[in-house]
Amino acid sequence: MAEQRPPLNPEWSWATLALDRYPSGVDSTQIDERLGLTPTERLERMRRFALSLEEATQGRWSRTSKG
Repeated sequence: MAEQRPPLNPEWSWATLALDRYPSGVDSTQIDERLGLTPTERLERMRRFALSLEEATQGRWSRTSKG
């Protein structure tokens, strides 16, 4: 049987409507926080994450190649 959802409030923002559709196991506070960032802030976070991932990967490969 399909899950019963409460009626939607027409005054909710698009972000609230989108978050309402995520399963209960999804941390909507983190999604809501990311939606509040500007595109530049999102790109900067992604860039920093990519750099840290690259550093971690290089460190792992350099350790395994030595021994």
